[in-house]
Amino acid sequence: MSQGQDIWNKRWTDRNFSDGWAADSWLIRHRHRLGRGDALDIACGRGRNALLLAESGYRVTAVDYSGVALKQLEQEAHKRGCRSKPYTAIWSSNLSCRKSSST
Repeated sequence: MSQGQDIWNKRWTDRNFSDGWAADSWLIRHRHRLGRGDALDIACGRGRNALLLAESGYRVTAVDYSGVALKQLEQEAHKRGCRSKPYTAIWSSNLSCRKSSST
């Protein structure tokens, strides 16, 4: 693991997440304009925007340098019933959600 990865992994391990899993407010306001299909979230961190897009029907590829952040994303995706398929590379994860019939 590189020194850069160590720094980012420490940041995601030590960070207090006062925002929870809320996606970016701009994305929340404008997601209805985006259409459907594939999405790429580069430097996704914990993947809060990737999760919103996946739950909205996108096939999302989420990429980050921090394995700790991607593990947090994978755990939250699992809690939400999203399918996460991590790649062998430490910096990317692929996830999708099936839309619930109640929404």
